[in-house]
Amino acid sequence: MAMKLEVDKYPSFKATTALSATGLCVKLSRVGVVTKTNPGDAPFGVALKATEDPFNPGTYVANQYVPVACYGIVELQLYTGNKTITAGDRLETASKGMVDKFVSFAGATPSVAEAKKIVGIALEDVASSTGGTIKALLDIDHRWG
Repeated sequence: MAMKLEVDKYPSFKATTALSATGLCVKLSRVGVVTKTNPGDAPFGVALKATEDPFNPGTYVANQYVPVACYGIVELQLYTGNKTITAGDRLETASKGMVDKFVSFAGATPSVAEAKKIVGIALEDVASSTGGTIKALLDIDHRWG
């Protein structure tokens, strides 16, 4: 049975960057405000809603409130040039709020700088360079933010 997140059950934050899809990673930039993550950023959560302008479909705007999940199973936006991902792999922040497979440069045990960018654990396999979305269990360690 698939788990569907109830968007209205999560706290909302003001997104100061336009969010073109659900499942984009965001970081906390100040009290009550989030913005899309970049590679290496410590994620705060995942936006459960895009910021599409209701009066101009296909246009996404900044400074809108969006619900943000910090736990649970979610669909994350996958970087278009993603590495091959196997269920159980860790996922890290990539470009423009998207994620990709985490690769440790320090060896078997990630350094703090590497660990802070982990978003979650992949729950499905994805071929390389496919993009789209990936189902994941959020595993954000907020100590590093």
